[in-house]
Formats: sequence, structure tokens, C-alpha cells
Amino acid sequence: MHGARWIINKLIEGYEKLNPINKQKVEEKVFEILLLIRDERTIFDLHKLLNPIFKVTLPSFKKLIKSKREINKDKVVESLVKNNIVPFIDTKTNGRCYYNKLDDTLSMSVDEKILENILIDNGVKIPGIYPTFRVGFNPKDMGDKFDLYGKTFNLFSPTKYMYMKKNDEKIDWEVSCPRTFELLRNLIPVKGEREHFINWLSFIFNTREKARTAWVLKGIQGSGKNLFFDKIIKPLFGQNQTIVVDDDRLQSDFNGYMNNKLFVAFNEVANDETKTKRSVKSKIKALISDCMMIVNEKHVRTYEMENYTNILFFSNEAIPLLIEEQDRRFNVIETGGTLKAVPSFKKNPEKFIEDTNDELDKFAQFLLNFSYDKITVDEVIENEAKKEIKELSMNKYELFASKLKAGNFEWFEQYYPEPRNTQQKNDKLKLWMTEDELKNKKVEQEKLLRTFYQYSHTSYCDQGCLTKLMKIHGIKKFRERRAESSTYYYTW
Repeated sequence: MHGARWIINKLIEGYEKLNPINKQKVEEKVFEILLLIRDERTIFDLHKLLNPIFKVTLPSFKKLIKSKREINKDKVVESLVKNNIVPFIDTKTNGRCYYNKLDDTLSMSVDEKILENILIDNGVKIPGIYPTFRVGFNPKDMGDKFDLYGKTFNLFSPTKYMYMKKNDEKIDWEVSCPRTFELLRNLIPVKGEREHFINWLSFIFNTREKARTAWVLKGIQGSGKNLFFDKIIKPLFGQNQTIVVDDDRLQSDFNGYMNNKLFVAFNEVANDETKTKRSVKSKIKALISDCMMIVNEKHVRTYEMENYTNILFFSNEAIPLLIEEQDRRFNVIETGGTLKAVPSFKKNPEKFIEDTNDELDKFAQFLLNFSYDKITVDEVIENEAKKEIKELSMNKYELFASKLKAGNFEWFEQYYPEPRNTQQKNDKLKLWMTEDELKNKKVEQEKLLRTFYQYSHTSYCDQGCLTKLMKIHGIKKFRERRAESSTYYYTW
């Protein structure tokens, strides 16, 4: 006799003589046995045995077992997620994972044997069947990590500051958060630019959404860039949800560091090789602008996640990254001097940092109460620091064309030969572009070519080649016919 049949036979002996409460207890024990059976033939035999008790057809009997199995499974999962170590299968990568509540970390694609050893070491019973959840990162959801009904696991963990509520308190942060203010004033010396940054930061802190603009903090070492990130950004947005990475990680094909991050700071960004700079340009655009991203980690199948990451760049290089002429993504800031020049920091650096920590509650409340403008968040500052990087990012043809379209006569004039006599002064008017010609956006071909060669010291780019390159940048060549002759011009 099948073991299950033998046990059930014993359980249902004298069933008819039992009172309703004891009958229910017997039925529960019977179902404990039934839930362990997967063989269809055995289920068929047990249906015949139990039909006098349950009085249902075979299909209804199977449905009853299935529903009980689901209820039992939910109880097992509910019990499992209460442990400090929670094993499960991620349905996006089809890999075994475990969540460690103690340090709020998720380990993905863990070998089965290793996972079993981890569970045993932590006193967790190895599940017969691993529960399945879809791993995601949703900063809008402040609820439990595991959604048992939606079958999702949320990587997001709110910080204590995120539980604070907006109120009517008017906070002058220069007075209430003096060390935080001094730190940011040293990082962003220009008041208008600093206010723009506060608007940007307040929007992110209040909404936990992704801003479509990024900040490049460019300046000498010791100005407080990393101190700001470690002592303000990390505690406000979460130690595990913020990270500083080096330039090598930006250029790598693996981007697992972006997973479950609200902030990423690329530190000491510098690209010396033009080829390398241009290879990461599209990647940077995607990091800043795209709502979704493909996560590529070692030994894990690639998967798509929503992109909530906000981006900062720290550098002391002249060209941290390439910025296009019509850029709408980057705010570039020339930072102040070293923090050692700030009197309160110079007097006692440890006390300065300690005071900054103590101000976090008040600064968080200031950000919550700040009336941010969402439209302004998507706008970027056009200043000299950004203009300089734009020009350094261009090749000589792009730069020449941009100066033509801007009508920047002073820039061209610096390349003209210095006249030494009256004849050379007259030649200057005949041979070189004039300010009026630039304003009228119409320059004779020979003048433009002569100016370009003088500026670029280029001999291998002939007139036909230059015409094609200028056309790419919106500067076209045309012929103006006259009665006896015709002249070629460039216009834009």
C-alpha cells in the first residue's frame, strides 16, 4: 500500500463518530499529506478513498488540493521573509538570490550549494521550493521590501530623513546650517549657481525622481567635493543607494554599480585620449537622460531596470568630459579654493565635519520645505566654465564653425597677422574677414579659407574638403553671379 494511503486510512478511522471540531482537525492533517503528493495516479486513488468525506468530483478534488497548496505556500513564504537571510529566485535573471536584512544588501546569482551553506550558517531552513520575486528598484514605494501579492522585491530602503514631513517652518539655511552652507559656498562660489543646485537637490529629495541634468564640479583637490558627498548626499539618500566610482568604471562595459542607486558620483573624471572621450559620450548621455537602463554585471544575465540615478562628476582636469555646443544636460561649476582656506574648517576640521553631521536634520527639513521649480531642474547654466569645456571638446572644424555662427570677431582677429605699415593695414581689410561680414553672415570664399588656414595651420584640407565639413555645421557655400563675373561666398 502507498505510504500516504496507509497514513490517511489511519487518520480517517472512526471519522463519522467525531464531533465537528475534531473532524476539521482530521481534514487538516489529511491535507498536510495530500499537499506532499505530486503523482496523479495516487491522487486518483486517494480521491476514491476520501470521497465519502469530501463528496466532490475528481476535478474539484484536484482544485481543492491546488488551492490548499497555494495557501500553504503563502504561509511558508510569509514565514521565510521574516528571517534575517531571505533566499528566493529573481524572475528577471532566473538566478538564486538572498537578501540580508542586517546590512540591507541583496546578493544575486548565488551558487545553490553556497546559498545552502549560508542558510545553514544563519539557522534558516533550506526551502523545498524557493519562492520567486521580481527584483526592482522603486524609490516611490516606502512599504515593505517584499510584496507577497505582487511577487516583487524592492531594493529601495528609505533613510530616516525620507520619513520627515514638509512643514511651514521658514529655514534660513545660512543661519541654521552654517557649516553646510560654508561647504556648499566653497564648492559653488557663485550665488545664482548655488541656488540652482539647491533647487535641483530639493526636487530629487522631495520626489526621489531622476533629474535629466547633471553637475560637473571642476576644481582643485581639497575643495570639499568628496566631503559633501560622504557627509550630506550619502546619509540623506542612503549609504547603499549612493556611490563614488572612479573614471575606469565609467569606461567599463560592466555597470552593476548603477543598480539600486539614487546618486552616483564619478570621481577624478579625466579623458586624455580623444577616441576614449568620444566612446563614453553616448554612455554618459544615457546615464543622465534615459528612463530605463540595461544592467550588465559579471556572471549575471543582463536585465533592464528603471533608471532613478542622479549623476555628479568630480574632476580637477581641464576637460573632464566632452560637452556639445547645444548641450542641455550639464551644469559646470568651477569650485572655490581648498577648504583649508575657510576659517571655520582651518580652525578645527574635525569639529567642522561634526557640525555638518549635526546639521543634517535641519538641512533635510530645509530641502523638504524649499519651493523647488521642476522646470528649472531641467535647465542648465551657461557660464564661462561650461563654455571653456565646450570649446576644448570641439575639433578645429566644429570650433571654427561655432565662432562663425556666433559672430565672434575678436576670436578670429587674434589669428590675423599684425599689420606693420599702411599697406598691410589696407591688405587686412581686403584679405581677412571683417566684423561687418560676420554680422551679415556672409563671407567671401577666399577670406574664409585664408582665415581658416591661418587659425588651424592646416595644409592638407583643401577647399572642397573644408566646404563639405562646414556644410555639416550649417555653413553653406553659394555663388553670386554678376554681369561679367561671379563670386563664391559662405553663408549661415
